[in-house]
Amino acid sequence: MEWVSEIRHALRDDRLVLYAQRIEPVRGPEGLQYEILVRLRDADGKVHGPGAFLPAAERYGQALAIDRRVISLMFEHMAANPQHVQMLELCHVNLSGQSIADPDFHAYVIDLLDRSPLPASKLCFEITETAVIGNLERARSFINEVRARGCMIALDDFGSGLSSFAYLKNLNIDILKIDGVFVINMADDDVDHALVSSICEVGRALGKRTIAEWVETEQVFALLGEVGVEYVQGYAIHTPCPLEELIRMTCGTRAEATPVIFEESGLK
Repeated sequence: MEWVSEIRHALRDDRLVLYAQRIEPVRGPEGLQYEILVRLRDADGKVHGPGAFLPAAERYGQALAIDRRVISLMFEHMAANPQHVQMLELCHVNLSGQSIADPDFHAYVIDLLDRSPLPASKLCFEITETAVIGNLERARSFINEVRARGCMIALDDFGSGLSSFAYLKNLNIDILKIDGVFVINMADDDVDHALVSSICEVGRALGKRTIAEWVETEQVFALLGEVGVEYVQGYAIHTPCPLEELIRMTCGTRAEATPVIFEESGLK
């Protein structure tokens, strides 16, 4: 409950901070692709990772408010940095089950997509199987709406649920993000290695892009290339950094965010 209070104050005082972690291809030329991550800066200036506050947010109904703020901040950064947008290949953003279940959130996202200078084709929404299971019809509706505008959809933590493969036939998704639980120890665990290889084979058969999470060693990176994973993400690839810092590094300019494009409808 202390975290619930802290989250509410952080939202009120604009203390949610966007970080980013790059996603790199196993082979071929590197494009600018990353996942947006959220951090919470407390009143004393200490930055907390999502593991500290997101469980409380999801349990006590604050995940929707966090998702709204993250989406708003992301669009603000993109609006303020057109050079970065020009260089960007794909930006991944996670959505909670609470957001997927909320029709008002769907309308909020569609409105931002329609008015933002960020091309929808450069945005990928990541949805976990858990979120899909609890809200199948609304998840399907959201997926169809944003894909119709050009966005991509990733099924996050793929393989962690018993129904993962079944959902591939029923959902219009583009990317499989292989659960890091299977990836991190695949160099030492034959079962994990076999599971990752199987997911890759299914992904290829269905024409889905595959991304492996939690890549933390060169050995695992090499194995992922052998089994056919296309993209990798993890500390062996890139340590998460503030989004502003990544924009500054890629553009060589000072990164800023502006709420200007959101003031007309009061969506901010």
